[in-house]
Amino acid sequence: MATNPSRLRVTELDFDEIKTNLKTFLKGQDQFKDYDFEGSRMSILLDTLAYNTHYLAYNANMLANEMFLDSSSLRSSAVSHAKMLGYEVSSARASNATISVGVTTNSSSVTMDAGTVFTAKVNDVDYQFVTVQDLTANNVGNAVIFYEVPIYEGTYVTTKYTVDTSNPDQRFLLVDPRADTTTLTVTPSITASAFLNSTSSTGITLTANPAN
Repeated sequence: MATNPSRLRVTELDFDEIKTNLKTFLKGQDQFKDYDFEGSRMSILLDTLAYNTHYLAYNANMLANEMFLDSSSLRSSAVSHAKMLGYEVSSARASNATISVGVTTNSSSVTMDAGTVFTAKVNDVDYQFVTVQDLTANNVGNAVIFYEVPIYEGTYVTTKYTVDTSNPDQRFLLVDPRADTTTLTVTPSITASAFLNSTSSTGITLTANPAN
């Protein structure tokens, strides 16, 4: 197939072919006729241009793939496409168990705070479990018994967000993408901020200020 050397071919995306097209284009210019592209500094410039073009083509190809559900490889892209189809994508799920706890005390009642830590050991490996809500039980005799207490593996996290009333599109994002959203609770405070509590199934402790 005949080609016009005065026009740069842009159909190839391979590095070697891009470089060849650049040399063919320059050879078609009067200023670079009979120029030695292989044995000159021009070869380095052509390599740089070819690499840059190749990288841009690769990035454009990956970007195009992420624009469609069938070809996307990033979870964030697949989640975004699924939302457009009406699907609600689930989060990570922490292992959970139900236990009963007895406390010997003379108090009339005892409150077990959210975030109370329990430890289980399997094959000499410790696993941390926490409660995700406050529980109160009354004294029966000299003991307070908490029946069927749900506990979740991980770390109980409290994150504070400040509400910007001037921004109607403000969003509050969980800083740990592996948080179990089934344990999520939102508690507004009188200072117009919100607390998002969740259980991280990875056992990573998050601070109240993720930016620090």
